[in-house]
Amino acid sequence: MTSRFTGFRDLGALAPRFRMGLRLTSPRRNVRLFILPFQRSPLFISVAGIALVVFCIPFLMVGGFLDGGDDDSLSGLVFTLFSLFWLLGWSVGVLLLLAAFLLLAFGVETVQLRPGGLTLRVEVLRLGLGADFRAAGIENLRWEPVTDRAAAAASGFGWRGDHLAFDYGGKVIRLGSRLDQNQAQAIIRHISEEAIDTAAAVPTTATGSGMAAGFSAARGVPGTPVPGLLNGLSGSATSVWILVLANLIPLAGVLLGNWEIGDIMLVFWAESAIIGFFNLLKMWVIGRWSMLLLGPFFVGHFGAFMVGHLLFIYALFLADASTADPDIGQVLADFVFLWPALLGLFISHGISFQLNFLGRREYRGITVQQQMGAPYKRIVIMHVTIIFGGFLTQVLDTPVLALVLLIVLKIIVDARAHRHEHQREPGQKSG
Repeated sequence: MTSRFTGFRDLGALAPRFRMGLRLTSPRRNVRLFILPFQRSPLFISVAGIALVVFCIPFLMVGGFLDGGDDDSLSGLVFTLFSLFWLLGWSVGVLLLLAAFLLLAFGVETVQLRPGGLTLRVEVLRLGLGADFRAAGIENLRWEPVTDRAAAAASGFGWRGDHLAFDYGGKVIRLGSRLDQNQAQAIIRHISEEAIDTAAAVPTTATGSGMAAGFSAARGVPGTPVPGLLNGLSGSATSVWILVLANLIPLAGVLLGNWEIGDIMLVFWAESAIIGFFNLLKMWVIGRWSMLLLGPFFVGHFGAFMVGHLLFIYALFLADASTADPDIGQVLADFVFLWPALLGLFISHGISFQLNFLGRREYRGITVQQQMGAPYKRIVIMHVTIIFGGFLTQVLDTPVLALVLLIVLKIIVDARAHRHEHQREPGQKSG
């Protein structure tokens, strides 16, 4: 698995490639492997181990509640899903602490030299992660003895002690720990002779071919068109009109199909789930490898929010004497009944994703953390509008007219939020 580092995108072909996976037992020919000294701290290992145990306690307790009971009601489903989403989000912290403990206790730092570059990795039992660096971008390879330990500790690399470093794309890359000068000079000589001096010329504007070229297009290499059939359309205005048309399907359901307030609430709830799905895709386009951690956290947090909101909708707008706590089969039937509106909204947000996020390259200049929080503001505004309008619909004596007004109000608010979200220039951070 590989991906480009976010902080080096402007280097083009020289941008280091992130790698995660298993190191082969026998390195390839013309590849030399160095296992560098790795400083271990019994205190840090103990703290990481204790924190791991503490974090596992609530994880195991909540997991114990999921006993696979036979409750097939909506409330039982919501409880199960909420617990699963909570476990998914919490598991990110558990996995991070487990990785930290294993790294501190058993990890090693390696350098693999090859003609034209080197690979730096942190490994546990040969499984690890790291990055490939091109020789053409490596500058000022040096040994850095630590003379001011307080300043080094404040900078975050004091634990390394004397170590190696080089400059790459304006950033300092550090490797090794507790290296004496003789060790350092020997490694520097090998890096210079086997990785740098033998490097072939590396083009700085190439974008690759095949699958790599496709990824470059998705990540925004200048001058590379984004593939798709919708590139000729104008992004923001077109996607707004498609969104309006998709929102008119519930209006047709009210006027022609006798849809009620509960049906409308379920449609708009499902739209929030659709927005969350496409936000996950956006996070993948921006973050790639960071989605291993942020993806489960977003799904856990957003999913828990969504299942709680579903129970809220059924309790306020769909409950009666016979459906105070419907079974799962009834809930599924309710959504199957609404499939035309759900399909229309999914297509609408998919077109917006293609036209705006990919076509207009809105992912440029946005971090995966910013994108992770992006849907909440719009969804909160949409939900407040829907719930306020829903209560008005129940109060008024003319339900059809009230539902029409609710849908029109939702369309206006949704279109304004959509235009505000997509009117900024590509790469400009959202407010």
